[in-house]
Amino acid sequence: MKTMAVILAGLTLGLSAPAIAQANALAPQALFRVLDGPQPPPEREPAARAPSPRLIPLEQVRAQIQRSTPGRMLDAEPPDPGSPRPVYRIRWQADSGQRIDFVVDAQTGAILSRSGG
Repeated sequence: MKTMAVILAGLTLGLSAPAIAQANALAPQALFRVLDGPQPPPEREPAARAPSPRLIPLEQVRAQIQRSTPGRMLDAEPPDPGSPRPVYRIRWQADSGQRIDFVVDAQTGAILSRSGG
């Protein structure tokens, strides 16, 4: 019986030796990948893009409109990040009660259009 146990132990070690040798040859990180199972592919860095333009804060745009047209801001749409010319779209209520829509260049602060009121 002891002979059979020794033979089985020898076979088990003999058959597992190549796997142990292969595991020792792998880098530790690769070994963890083997043990943890399949992993998602590494994230790729985004393609080089032109740097995002600096935008004027909405509060600064609001203050500028307030100086030229006293009133209050009713609503504002932020600039579209994919737009070649980012603009704020601002709905304003003048102190006189008129409702005015402004389109303001988000990079320069220039009022591009004013409609209503």
